[in-house]
Amino acid sequence: MTAFHKKGLKAGAYYSLLDWQHPDSYEGLSYLNSNPTGYKPDHEAYKTFLYGQVKELANNYDALDVLWLDFSSKKHQGESWGTKRILTDLIRWQPNILVNNRFWDGLENKNGDIGTPEKYIPPTGLPGMDWEVSHTMNESYGYSAHDQNWKSFDQTMRLFIETVSKGGNFLLNVGPDAEGAIPAKATTLLKDIGKWMKVNGDAVYGTTASPFQALDWGYCTQKTGKLYFHVFDIPADGSITVPLSSAIQNAHIMGVSGKKLQIKSTAAGKTILLPKHFNGQMPLVIVTEIKGTPQVIQSQIQTQKDGRIVLTANNARLTGSGGIRLIGATTHNPNRPNAIGAWADKNDQVVWDVKIQRPGQYQVVINYLPNQKHAGIIAIKMGDQLLKHHFSAEKENQFTNKEVGTIEISQQTIGDAGLQIKLNALDIQGLTLPEISSITLIPISK
Repeated sequence: MTAFHKKGLKAGAYYSLLDWQHPDSYEGLSYLNSNPTGYKPDHEAYKTFLYGQVKELANNYDALDVLWLDFSSKKHQGESWGTKRILTDLIRWQPNILVNNRFWDGLENKNGDIGTPEKYIPPTGLPGMDWEVSHTMNESYGYSAHDQNWKSFDQTMRLFIETVSKGGNFLLNVGPDAEGAIPAKATTLLKDIGKWMKVNGDAVYGTTASPFQALDWGYCTQKTGKLYFHVFDIPADGSITVPLSSAIQNAHIMGVSGKKLQIKSTAAGKTILLPKHFNGQMPLVIVTEIKGTPQVIQSQIQTQKDGRIVLTANNARLTGSGGIRLIGATTHNPNRPNAIGAWADKNDQVVWDVKIQRPGQYQVVINYLPNQKHAGIIAIKMGDQLLKHHFSAEKENQFTNKEVGTIEISQQTIGDAGLQIKLNALDIQGLTLPEISSITLIPISK
């Protein structure tokens, strides 16, 4: 710990509450202890053992800035580990220490100093608490010579910036091999991130969460008087639209001084023209200066380059008090899409504000998660047009697409600033409606 502190770094310790070999560990948790004699574990002795180990960590290794605990369950949490005694003395030994929330069950529980979602990013962050996402460079936390499923720089940066844009810290795992060496693929990735951070670090360090619900082209972070736009996907017209009514004094690419970007005001907010040629690492970061608190406009869904209009769960507006909410990825299913879920009340509603740029007929396709316990009827409404779709109870498998009909968009609708597409529940059968990830309008070629 002393060596870290001399270099100006904080130092912490990882501690697993689960001991796979201790004879007094809880039944079913001492996986490597076969217990052939039928020994009955003494749980109070196990608590004393945990207390002694935490005491050693807190008193024998200089200042301990973080204690990062691991493992709790509904059956084994809180006082199962002797938290009253441990935490009372730990704070006395190390008054400035941060302790994560894993003395208790659930990675998003509000106990402890830090929420700890693992390998997934909560759809709306964890408002009201400090939190961090722990993620891996491949699939493993420990070193694995067989695990060559390394994340690309782009994949890692998207996870990193999405986390920061939602107000979280990104904790990226490195698994050294038996000799203590960092694998070459991990070294390359870390160096690439460091190179990007050397230019764009001000858009990450000391920032707070984005004021915007969702942005099609990337993410936003902010400081007082500044908004940082992290652009991952440059739109076809070479500009980004920001749903912001506040005036932007100036905008420039971070790391490129003396070249102000052109800004236009529209009904949808502010449009910033990007440079035609950008030779730096993506994402490129646009620094903008504003006065006061950002005044956000309800974001409109834009038509994509291929003419599709994609209404995702991320940019939906959920209304009502029946419990409807976004449901996202989990530790064991980190790649599943965010979806509208827990829809058990017909008074709840989903609304998308859209800007349509092409008249004609559109095929409507819904992406949802079939489930034997979730069924019902929904209505998709745009203006005076209405489509109904019945979700039957199906065996849960994976998110799937289903065509639900067509709608006609007239020339008069084009550019309508107040156009909305609404999703209502006409009937809910079973526990809730199935989870809905997106609705896509696909232009029909004639």
